[in-house]
Amino acid sequence: MIAFFELECSCTAPEEVVFLVGSGTALGSWDTYHGIVLETSPERFPWWYTTGPVVIESMHADFQFAISDRSLSVVRWEGLPYHRRLQCRHLRSKDGQQMEMVFRASWEDLSKLLLWLHGMPRTRGSPKLQLST
Repeated sequence: MIAFFELECSCTAPEEVVFLVGSGTALGSWDTYHGIVLETSPERFPWWYTTGPVVIESMHADFQFAISDRSLSVVRWEGLPYHRRLQCRHLRSKDGQQMEMVFRASWEDLSKLLLWLHGMPRTRGSPKLQLST
């Protein structure tokens, strides 16, 4: 599965970054030094996003967002009662192309979540996707 992540987070200081860490090598295997640093810009803030695709090899991925200084020493983790989790099955378009998924959420808010899929090339109809947090 190819995934892109976007997170709304306005509680960072200018010298801080948001990063993504989780299960599997693509998400750093829970090692903060191997996680993915998200980017933002003055035009897009408070939205933080992955700059490229994240290839998730397994059928599910557990992950968390954290705020850090530039050294990736964790300043604070999201205060959620459990990890976020993506569970996907056979994410391929009708013509067999791998699907892309965009996960969009808000910092420490499980009620604000948007998830969508699109194929390469773009297709109508989406495969079944289960999301649990």
